[in-house]
Amino acid sequence: MPTQTKIDDCLYEAKQCIGAYAILEKRAKRIKTRTKAILVLNIVYPAIIFFLSQNIERFQNENVNGIIASSIVIFLLNGISFGFGWDRQYQECIESKVINLGLHDDFKNLSKDQSLTTNEFNNQYGILKERSKNRTAGDRSFHPSNKEERYGVRYALMKFSENCQACGAVPKDMKKTDCLVCGKH
Repeated sequence: MPTQTKIDDCLYEAKQCIGAYAILEKRAKRIKTRTKAILVLNIVYPAIIFFLSQNIERFQNENVNGIIASSIVIFLLNGISFGFGWDRQYQECIESKVINLGLHDDFKNLSKDQSLTTNEFNNQYGILKERSKNRTAGDRSFHPSNKEERYGVRYALMKFSENCQACGAVPKDMKKTDCLVCGKH
């Protein structure tokens, strides 16, 4: 049977993984919103241009200038999306959040498994820790901001019903607070 210290280490790793999951989930939603907006513009805008071109005699010079300006804006938005690799970032966020959620579940289940001997526990913990270490190294490429890290901390504290070390509160929801550790996200 594993020691309480090892079980606590396992739960700590589970918290780290669920916090990373929350950060990546939020980031993926933000990227998806951006790319969907650009996609809608890419679909709707040509339809509008087609409709307006059918009624070209009603146009005045200002309308044509507006169409040219909006075309340039859409072109720039597509360039920004491509340049920043939002599609690739979205795919990486989704992949990483799924892996982090799986690691969280594995660490949490391991911490509860009373049937394992100390050696079996240590072996499984070592394997999970190595997988987590590799995933964390991959997640570092996302460069989470301080705000995102506070969001992840709050999410983990909420999921594990634990007190924040700074403010002492147990988060019940994801609403912002004045706490510098778990609140200003």
